Amino acid sequence: MAHVPAKLAESVEALSSFRRFNALLAWSLTGRSKPNALLRRMEDGNLLPIRVNLDDPLTWFPLHPLFKNLWRPHGPTC
Repeated sequence: MAHVPAKLAESVEALSSFRRFNALLAWSLTGRSKPNALLRRMEDGNLLPIRVNLDDPLTWFPLHPLFKNLWRPHGPTC
Protein backbone atom coordinates (compact mmCIF):
# COMPACT_ATOMS: atom_id res chain seq x y z
CA MET A 1 0.00 0.00 0.00
CA ALA A 2 2.38 2.61 -1.28
CA HIS A 3 -0.14 5.45 -0.94
CA VAL A 4 -0.55 4.95 2.84
CA PRO A 5 1.90 7.00 4.93
CA ALA A 6 4.31 4.88 7.00
CA LYS A 7 3.00 6.05 10.41
CA LEU A 8 -0.58 5.28 9.38
CA ALA A 9 0.46 1.87 8.03
CA GLU A 10 2.13 1.07 11.37
CA SER A 11 -1.08 1.93 13.21
CA VAL A 12 -3.22 -0.13 10.84
CA GLU A 13 -0.91 -3.10 11.30
CA ALA A 14 -1.21 -2.81 15.08
CA LEU A 15 -5.01 -2.82 14.84
CA SER A 16 -5.39 -5.44 12.11
CA SER A 17 -5.53 -8.43 14.48
CA PHE A 18 -8.78 -7.21 15.99
CA ARG A 19 -12.24 -7.77 14.50
CA ARG A 20 -13.12 -4.22 15.53
CA PHE A 21 -11.63 -1.46 17.63
CA ASN A 22 -12.47 1.95 19.09
CA ALA A 23 -10.49 5.08 19.86
CA LEU A 24 -9.45 3.84 23.31
CA LEU A 25 -8.12 0.57 21.94
CA ALA A 26 -6.42 2.42 19.07
CA TRP A 27 -4.70 4.68 21.61
CA SER A 28 -3.64 1.70 23.75
CA LEU A 29 -2.21 -0.29 20.85
CA THR A 30 -0.57 2.46 18.84
CA GLY A 31 0.43 4.99 21.50
CA ARG A 32 -0.83 7.75 19.22
CA SER A 33 -1.81 10.78 21.28
CA LYS A 34 -4.83 11.61 19.11
CA PRO A 35 -6.68 8.35 18.40
CA ASN A 36 -9.77 10.12 17.05
CA ALA A 37 -7.62 11.88 14.44
CA LEU A 38 -6.10 8.50 13.55
CA LEU A 39 -9.55 6.97 13.06
CA ARG A 40 -10.60 9.97 10.97
CA ARG A 41 -7.55 9.52 8.72
CA MET A 42 -8.35 5.83 8.39
CA GLU A 43 -11.95 6.67 7.46
CA ASP A 44 -10.81 9.28 4.94
CA GLY A 45 -8.50 6.67 3.38
CA ASN A 46 -11.39 4.18 3.11
CA LEU A 47 -9.66 1.77 5.48
CA LEU A 48 -12.76 1.72 7.71
CA PRO A 49 -15.93 0.89 5.76
CA ILE A 50 -18.50 1.45 8.55
CA ARG A 51 -19.00 2.52 12.13
CA VAL A 52 -20.50 -0.09 14.43
CA ASN A 53 -22.54 1.06 17.42
CA LEU A 54 -23.21 -1.75 19.86
CA ASP A 55 -25.20 -0.03 22.60
CA ASP A 56 -21.85 1.20 23.79
CA PRO A 57 -20.82 4.81 24.46
CA LEU A 58 -17.78 4.23 22.23
CA THR A 59 -17.94 3.90 18.45
CA TRP A 60 -16.38 0.72 17.12
CA PHE A 61 -14.82 0.25 13.68
CA PRO A 62 -13.93 -2.84 11.69
CA LEU A 63 -10.95 -2.62 9.36
CA HIS A 64 -11.93 -2.99 5.71
CA PRO A 65 -11.70 -6.74 4.87
CA LEU A 66 -9.43 -6.18 1.87
CA PHE A 67 -6.90 -4.32 3.99
CA LYS A 68 -7.28 -6.55 7.04
CA ASN A 69 -5.75 -9.52 5.21
CA LEU A 70 -2.98 -7.36 3.81
CA TRP A 71 -1.80 -6.03 7.18
CA ARG A 72 -2.73 -8.81 9.59
CA PRO A 73 0.34 -10.27 11.26
CA HIS A 74 0.53 -14.04 11.07
CA GLY A 75 -0.91 -15.67 14.14
CA PRO A 76 -4.14 -15.78 16.13
CA THR A 77 -6.65 -12.95 15.90
CA CYS A 78 -8.74 -11.44 18.67
